[in-house]
Parts: sequence; C-alpha cells; structure tokens
Amino acid sequence: MFTVDVDRITMAYTLAFHILFVCVSLSLPVVMVVSEYLGLRKNDRFYNVLAKRLSIALIIFFAVGTASGIAVAAEMLVLFPAFMSFVGKVAILPLYVEVFAFFGESIALGTYVYSWDRIKSRRLHILLGSMIAFFANMSGVLIIMLNAWMNTPNGFNIAVYLQNGTIADLNPLAVFMTPSTPVMVVHGLVSTLFTGSFLMTGYFAFRLLGSHTSDTKKYFGNALKLSFALTIILFIPAGLAGSLSMDMLYAHQPAKYAALDLNMISHNYANEVFFGITIPIPGLQSLLATGSFSGFVPGLDQFPVTDWPPLLVHNTFDAMVIGGILIGIFFLLSFLSLVVSFYVRLKGRTLSERSYWKRLQPFSNPVMLRLTLLFSLISLFIMEAGWVTDEVGRQPWIVYNVMRTAQAANVSSSVLPVAILLMAFYVFMFIFTIYILRRIFINRDLSKDLENYAAEKRFGKTDTEYPQTESTMR
Repeated sequence: MFTVDVDRITMAYTLAFHILFVCVSLSLPVVMVVSEYLGLRKNDRFYNVLAKRLSIALIIFFAVGTASGIAVAAEMLVLFPAFMSFVGKVAILPLYVEVFAFFGESIALGTYVYSWDRIKSRRLHILLGSMIAFFANMSGVLIIMLNAWMNTPNGFNIAVYLQNGTIADLNPLAVFMTPSTPVMVVHGLVSTLFTGSFLMTGYFAFRLLGSHTSDTKKYFGNALKLSFALTIILFIPAGLAGSLSMDMLYAHQPAKYAALDLNMISHNYANEVFFGITIPIPGLQSLLATGSFSGFVPGLDQFPVTDWPPLLVHNTFDAMVIGGILIGIFFLLSFLSLVVSFYVRLKGRTLSERSYWKRLQPFSNPVMLRLTLLFSLISLFIMEAGWVTDEVGRQPWIVYNVMRTAQAANVSSSVLPVAILLMAFYVFMFIFTIYILRRIFINRDLSKDLENYAAEKRFGKTDTEYPQTESTMR
C-alpha cells in the first residue's frame, strides 16, 4: 500500500500546482479580449495597453500550462497504468478532441500576438482573441467531461466488466454525456473562470495600492474594475452550480454525499453539520437535499467500511462552503456600495468621507483593496479544496464503483524516484513562472508602454489600421 499512497500523493501534489496555471490560463484571455474591445470602443489607451500586456502574460501561462499538462499526462501513464489502459478502451475520445482544441488555441494565440501591428481590422483581431478564449475553455470542458465519466461511468456494460473484466456493449460517444456531465462541466468551468479572474482582481488591487502616478492609478483602476465585474458576474452561477452538484451526488454518489455531510446513519429530519458541529435547525440538511424537512438522506451505514471515502472531505467541503459565504458577503457589500454611490451621483451629490458606503468602495478604499487581495487568495484555497473534495471524495474508487485506485496504481518500487522528480519539477516550474512574470510585469516600466501607445496614436499606428511595422511593445 505504500506505493499506492505515493501514487496518490504525487498526483494530488502535481494537480494542486497544475490547477493554478489552469485557472489563470482560462480566465486571462477572456479579460484580455474584453479589454481590447473596450479599448476600441472607448478609444482608451489604458485598455489597449492592458490587452497587449495581458497577451504577453498569456504566452507565458500557455507555455507553462502546456509543460504542466504534458507532465500530468505522462504522470498518469506512469502512476496509474491500469486506469489509462481502461480509459483508452472506453473513454478516450475527450482526450483526443482536447488535442484539437489545444491546436486551435495554439494557432489563434500565435496569430493574435504576431498580428498586433500587422492586421488591418481591430475587430478581426478581437475575433482572434475570442478564439483563444473559446479553445482554451473548450480544453477545460473536455477534461471535466472525462472527470465526470470517472464519477458516473457509462458507455459499456458495467455488470459484465465487474463479473469477468470483459468490455462489452461499448459506446465511445456516451462519455460526452454521463449523468453528472452537465452539472460538473458548468460547475468546474465557471468556478475555474471565477477563481482565475478573482486572482487577477487581487493582483490589480495590490498594484493599485502601490500606484503613485495618475497614469498607473488609471491603468490599474481600469484593470481592477474590468476583472472585478467579471468576477461578480461569475460568482452567482458558480454558487448555483455548487448547489446542483450536491443534488447530483445525492442521486448518483450517495456514499460521497454522506461523507461530505458526515452522515453516519441514514435518516429523515437530518440536521446540517459544519466541522462536526450540528446546526440547531431540525431537518435543515433534509430540506436542502430534498426540499422537505422530513426528507430522507443516505448515510455511510448503507455501505461497507471499505467503500467509505476519507472523512476529511467533510472538512474540505465545509471550508469551501464557508469561504464561499464570506466571499459572497464581501461581494454583496461591494455591490451595494457601488449602487448607492451611483444613485447619489444621479441626485447630483457625492458620498461624504464619513459615509459607511464610502468606506466600502471596492475601487478606492485601501481597506477594501486589501480585502480584495485577501479574498482572491481565499478563492484559490476554495478551488483547491473543491478539487480535493471531488477527487478524495470518490475514493477508494478511481472510476466510481468500477475500478479501485489500488487496482489502477503502479505498485513498483521504482515509482518513488519518479515521484520525487515530478515534485521537484513542479516546484522549479512554479518558481520560474513567478520569476519570469516579475521580470516582465513588475519590473517592466508601464509608463513607457503608455507613452509608446500615445506615440503610435499620434502617427496613426493604432485604432482601426495597423501598418506593417515592428511592434513597439518589445
């Protein structure tokens, strides 16, 4: 069992790093495209420079994310060979299609970056950026589809496979639509976009706090407003999808549902439990799960102990919920302060400095900017806790009720040096990425980029026409 635990720990460790790159890689092109669109629509140099600088960041995250994705794929082959063999026979199509999505993203990204000063139509350039965002997020959707299949497998005769290991009645297309696919795709994609955009929001809030010139304040203020708006828009569907995910678990993965809510016995009038503490509202869990205070909820007593997920998922699930509630309160107060400020301005007045709502302004109050940075980091913790809840909550199965993780794992003693090498690789890659981003963005003179854009505009080298010149953004 030692080697199986090594396989599990290594996979968890590397995926925890990989999800960092994925979150930003999926949300960054969305912010970039919207920024370029606003720059064109408003003829605003700050949005245009933001789009250009984000395109450079996207190249870095694309390169690092590609290296990380290749490492994860190789890792799966080495650490869980039986699982990959099984997937290759039953559910390989999402991975094949994902390759084409990767090619589409690569071509669109290369064309988009190269054509900044060469393409004539800005609208066509924005369309290229939209293709980057589409293919990047399509890759995410396809990977989530495979994960959904691992939670609710279909496309073959499960009873025959469990009886004699024969794959019969194969339907390769079924993997694209399992019982959990719609909910998991929406929840996974929206949550990833939310986390990535919130991380960018936190970064822009941090840079705005350190800004001292009018140009840098305007630049990071615009960037903050744009990413903050996207984050708030994504928060509500992310929360709703999370609630629907619990309904899906109730219907299709009752053991996992019971572990998340720490239901040791099956019963009606079930109470909600947070970190082992019962909330004194009789039947609250039954109400949330079934719509009735007297509704029946499954317990772990229905399943053999060998099929129980590790009960730590109850804590990771509760941490995720509490973090989401805190972020929701922060967003609500921020949104209300903006609404009140807008209403007061319509009346021809301004908020006084002592006003409670003035102190809650998310784009100007230093305390709120620091809270934005704090909650952006909490959102990353929530994302990590969510994936731990999903993957550990499925244990001891790697394919739910079909293949155990121990059956799929590589039990060779040679796994340990490979695991150490992979862990070292991800540490190096993470440090290297931070170093490169710091060199390019924190040490890069923003005022020069703004001056270069202003110079280009004076000579007619921006807006709807781009001449065949070398880029001044180098």
